Amino acid sequence: MKQRLLRRQRNVAAAPEKGEPSTAQHLFTRVLDGSGAAGMQTWGLRTGARADGLVVDQQGASLIGLPAPQLLDALVFSSPGRPWRDVLAGGRWVVQDHRHAAAEAVTRRFEAAMHDLWH
Repeated sequence: MKQRLLRRQRNVAAAPEKGEPSTAQHLFTRVLDGSGAAGMQTWGLRTGARADGLVVDQQGASLIGLPAPQLLDALVFSSPGRPWRDVLAGGRWVVQDHRHAAAEAVTRRFEAAMHDLWH
């Protein structure tokens, strides 16, 4: 927002002159370039890097028909309902087909806590 006010322009984080008209893609590329600042020795899809990943559900109502070049912008700057179909964290699948591995256990603990609060 501050950049927009200072420059009196929209979309100031995009870099069309570098072939990156997408703001989110430009920011994502900068994050990958600055992996050392995140304290990671190895970053990205490389041997030895932490295995984290997201699988986008492009069949979600807010993403259907969205052209591929706009997908990252939509995921970063809007709030699609359930965009992540699968989530990999530290080399382990924690969400698969929209279901968290511990969903049932968490639900039971939440229900027990709510029961204790209300009774």
